[in-house]
Amino acid sequence: MIDKIQYVVYDSIYLMKKQKRDRLPVAKYQLICDALEGEIRALRHPPGHKFITAVEAQRRFSVSSITATHALNQLRDRGLVERRRRHGTFVTERPFQMKANNAASNAHVVGLIWEALPATSRGIEMLQVIEKELAEAGYGVMFKASDEEPYQERKCLEWFHAHGIHRVLMTPSGSREDWAMYEEFRVRGMRIVFMDRGVDSPHFPLVAFDDRQIGRLAVCELKQAGYRKIAVVTTARQDTSVDARVEGAVKVCSGQCLDAQIFSVSMGDYLAFIRNPDAMKPWWRRARVQAGAPCGWFSVNEQLASALLEVMLQTGVKIPADHGLIGVGNLLLTPAAALFLTSIELPFAEFGRAAARCVMADEPTNVRLAPSGVVRRASTTPGMEIHWDRDVGRQKFQPAGRLVEAVVGVEE
Repeated sequence: MIDKIQYVVYDSIYLMKKQKRDRLPVAKYQLICDALEGEIRALRHPPGHKFITAVEAQRRFSVSSITATHALNQLRDRGLVERRRRHGTFVTERPFQMKANNAASNAHVVGLIWEALPATSRGIEMLQVIEKELAEAGYGVMFKASDEEPYQERKCLEWFHAHGIHRVLMTPSGSREDWAMYEEFRVRGMRIVFMDRGVDSPHFPLVAFDDRQIGRLAVCELKQAGYRKIAVVTTARQDTSVDARVEGAVKVCSGQCLDAQIFSVSMGDYLAFIRNPDAMKPWWRRARVQAGAPCGWFSVNEQLASALLEVMLQTGVKIPADHGLIGVGNLLLTPAAALFLTSIELPFAEFGRAAARCVMADEPTNVRLAPSGVVRRASTTPGMEIHWDRDVGRQKFQPAGRLVEAVVGVEE
């Protein structure tokens, strides 16, 4: 049950005026800089190695040379890269990248494994909070990414164990074989704290968001916007976090006599959709007919929500009159999402602090963080009309209202 959840409603004009304070990554160079910083933190560009040039960044991100140069300058200003005359740009030796030499020197180093280290500004913010909290307690951080070789968590855990790093923060994949592996390393003396998803276990502390409450809050927002039909878009992958969000949404729909439908996207389609939203159009045409209108759509993650919003705009859907949309995380992944997408705000900084404290605690306990609230934008707000200008390829909107506070309660 959600009891008097306080949330703040923002409109697009307010967000644009508060761009710096709210970390709205509209500028292309900022998006590129954030993505490259995420790669550096994921050790895709190891410390001391030569970094990509402005020409390579220009080709990779399909931007002008000025934008690419500006992005690299931002990385240099952040202290992540340095320029060496006549040699090029190199990744600096970052303080958090402690060198693993022997077990004695790594007794106060925490290993961090992320299946796909977040390259968004919110994900980077969370990692910076973890790093800061651990540093204040005298701990260093060693990052290992398992996304280069999907689900090769054993390789990362073996590396940590061999170098005397026995405290690990990680996002588990969740398969039965992996759970047996986690138990093996626990018996070998490794303390593993799960982040974002997992199961309640006395042996593996969990730091996660309250996913059932996220699902309930999303349906609450759609119901308040006037939708009686709710469509939940989820992925077919076995994920306790996703399952809990779907469960929370469906339970509220049942209690509120709302018509709920679940649309499951296979992992192959999911990866194709987030890489190229145009590939989602055939799926959307079928789902749109099946769901009917008006219908409120809840996507269990922000990547899928951003792709779905792009498709809605391109296919001429009346938003929010016929179809509304809400995501999770307020990650601002695309300019369209930053302007229009209503999203559940999550306390990433608090999450980082809780994860750092949990892995350092002598007797860690499970931590579940409630969502901060809802950032309401045009995709669920009556009175805001979204228009897609196909000729210039940009969005226009008619804003309604300013910063407003509201209280929402859900009865199951």
